[in-house]
Amino acid sequence: MHILIIPPFRYLSPDSPLSGIFQRDQAVALKNLGDKIGIIAPAPRTLRHLFSGMKTPSGKILTRIENEIPVISYEGFSWITSRVPYLSMYEWVKIGVKLFRLYSEEHGLPDVLHAHNVLYAGILASELKKSHKIPTVITEHSSLFATGRINNWQKEFLRSAYQSANKRIMVSPALPKSIEPILGKSSIIPWEYIPNILHKKFEDLQLDKEGSNWQKSGFQFLAVGNLISHKNFELLLESFARTFKNNPNVSLRIAGHGPKRQALDALTQKLGIVNQVKFLGLLDRENILEEMRRCDALVSTSKYETFGVVLIEALACGRPVIAIAGSGPDSIVNERNGLLVNEQNPQKYGQAMSELLTNHSQYSPYEIRNDCLARFGRDVVAKRLQEVYRSVLECPTHVQG
Repeated sequence: MHILIIPPFRYLSPDSPLSGIFQRDQAVALKNLGDKIGIIAPAPRTLRHLFSGMKTPSGKILTRIENEIPVISYEGFSWITSRVPYLSMYEWVKIGVKLFRLYSEEHGLPDVLHAHNVLYAGILASELKKSHKIPTVITEHSSLFATGRINNWQKEFLRSAYQSANKRIMVSPALPKSIEPILGKSSIIPWEYIPNILHKKFEDLQLDKEGSNWQKSGFQFLAVGNLISHKNFELLLESFARTFKNNPNVSLRIAGHGPKRQALDALTQKLGIVNQVKFLGLLDRENILEEMRRCDALVSTSKYETFGVVLIEALACGRPVIAIAGSGPDSIVNERNGLLVNEQNPQKYGQAMSELLTNHSQYSPYEIRNDCLARFGRDVVAKRLQEVYRSVLECPTHVQG
């Protein structure tokens, strides 16, 4: 099969090195199973990149090979702010149509278009389906619905794109609950649940007899995420201080960067846990992997997650996890691999951290890892995607919601 993937954001660009990694991981896994894969990335640069000092590639369109997969991306700037109704969407789709034409001239028409996020990749796929009669699949990852950032003018376009798709995939069973109140249930069902994929580095690692290759003293919690309001690190610090303050045998390491760093530093000082908490800054995947092998447990206090990739990465390292219930983690965390906390409350979350520390020896690193690979491994997820592609090719008439 020939699959053309459309990411929702810039794709593995110097100014956004982590953007598109989920699509990249899926693309590589599908290619390894024998599919022909291509990627077009229409998202333009924003004006802030003009002043970032980042070197801009010559020309607005860049054609390259990444992981033996052809990629055509738009490297020009958008002079239209996303706050301007319609124009930013029309620009995105116009760029996408041009990239699709260039791609198909070089590599032929794909059998299936796979758009990630309806806004705006799904809308582009819907337009390409009209003009080229190619079946489309939409995978929804976006947290925009849960955080109330869908504009009224966008809703009809999103409904139309969802209805046009041959298949609609959710990365967690909880995701439609945030979409239905905005777009209406009848316009977006049925959904098929296929989770995000585990990266090769985490799937291929080997656990030693203790489940770790690190030598350390004390119990270490690890948190990974951007230092932004949505990740709710204030709750984590308050929970940690309430439960483990002045306990030198328990520490917390936080990997990530963002606008909340200064405020979180100040909160750490205020809570009196400076000697137990270390901010690691932005780490690449290799260093994240090593931190996960080093820690005893991963903790997440995100208010909402469409999935929870850092959770499955920790599970692949044999580490138990703690997360907030009510969104993506619900489909990842179970009684064998960690704890879900029902309230965003420092006392409740601190109790969960204490419980996990006390019962840590009851968690089997090998059982945790094997369960993770069985559900989120590369071949497991890629084969499920192949089944979806085959189904839309065998029965190309899309199902109306």
